[in-house]
Amino acid sequence: MSEVEQNLELEQAQNENPGEEAPEEQPKKELTPEQRLGINRRNFSRLAEELGVEVERPWLKKPESPEKPNPVEKNEFDDTENLLLDVKNVEEGDREWLFKEHKSTGKNLRSLLGFKYVQEYLGEQSQKRATEAGLPSGNNRSGGGGGNTAEGWVAKIESGKATLADIPDFKLRSEVVKLREHNDKSSNRPNW
Repeated sequence: MSEVEQNLELEQAQNENPGEEAPEEQPKKELTPEQRLGINRRNFSRLAEELGVEVERPWLKKPESPEKPNPVEKNEFDDTENLLLDVKNVEEGDREWLFKEHKSTGKNLRSLLGFKYVQEYLGEQSQKRATEAGLPSGNNRSGGGGGNTAEGWVAKIESGKATLADIPDFKLRSEVVKLREHNDKSSNRPNW
């Protein structure tokens, strides 16, 4: 006889013997409110399926995320962006164009400043302002003026903002050449 058969016989013998006490039945466990809720939901779903009724199950709805406020339309750069533009030496006059590019491309300001076409535009505008600042005021810009000195033109040439060909007056051009030669001899620098 196998061990399993022996165990079955022992159990039957214990149940037949009235002198021995039968094991007590364990008390029925109370269900928690969460368990009862789960059972009721399953029963509800089964009943709805059996009846062929489509019923909305509110416990299956995903919680709605709180509504995000719509971003306010910007008309200009904020203070942080203006600080970045100050650090990058972007003039006030170029910021309006830059803001339009920012709006049309949707790129952030840091990315926008990295684009080659933006850098070229800002460089051209800066050079244009520097050139206009060096020319005399008035309608006749090619005429002589107080800011049109040989020293001023030498400084512009050395900084790369102008060339000798940019000097409109022949007399002033010859003064610039003489001044450059004098500066070269006194500083022992090679000629340009």
